[in-house]
Amino acid sequence: MADSDDCILPVLPEWLTLTQAAEWLTGRTQAVGLTWAADTLLAILCTNVGPLSDIHESLPLWLFVGFADAHAVLPSGETRHIDDPYVQITPWTSRLFYVQSAIDSGMVEFRSGNGITATLCAGRTVLRDWLVVRGFDLIMFLNAYAHAQKEMQARITQPARDVPVAAMHVRDGAAPARQKSWQDAAREIADELYDRDTSAHVRNSLTGYAKQTMEEMQRRNIHGPRGSITNPATVQREALQGDKWWAKKQK
Repeated sequence: MADSDDCILPVLPEWLTLTQAAEWLTGRTQAVGLTWAADTLLAILCTNVGPLSDIHESLPLWLFVGFADAHAVLPSGETRHIDDPYVQITPWTSRLFYVQSAIDSGMVEFRSGNGITATLCAGRTVLRDWLVVRGFDLIMFLNAYAHAQKEMQARITQPARDVPVAAMHVRDGAAPARQKSWQDAAREIADELYDRDTSAHVRNSLTGYAKQTMEEMQRRNIHGPRGSITNPATVQREALQGDKWWAKKQK
């Protein structure tokens, strides 16, 4: 039987940086108007909330530790040299890299060869640019992402069930339900970001949350009355500052 093109997996390098991975994904999805960036990809991989929560662990993140003095500290306190130039980091470390471009090596948590969680020896700055993914995992991630997108689209286009006419009338003395504003959506996104940082034991500033919220609103196509919001100060002023959101959060 002749081979089918659908059965042939694209050839990819064994390892790709996040930038290379984003470029490859864009090449596979730009025909439908979808482009990727390293930050966008990292955001999905480090998010365990929202519509893509089911696939956020489908693409394991690894760290290149090819420098000669790479050592690990085991829970017993034993120090061991790392022979493999790549280590698979835990979601906790992934989330740290999502909010910071560089962290101390002592904060890098990974699984050692025997399955025990270890950390790198402290004292060296580790850059987010050293994050890599495996080519085969990237193909599997694209398949999982496409499946998740189809499921979301199916839910969006599913016809609404018939609602009894009586249920459409407002009861006497009751106020009609308020339509959700873009400010409400911004606060929901900010809550997701805040909860994610809480799980990672980190905290951003109000300005930082406003910027991240604006970027996520743009990714989700959430607009204000005049179109896309491109100034984080607007998000901060209209949705997050003071009693609107920030004052209610533990610092």
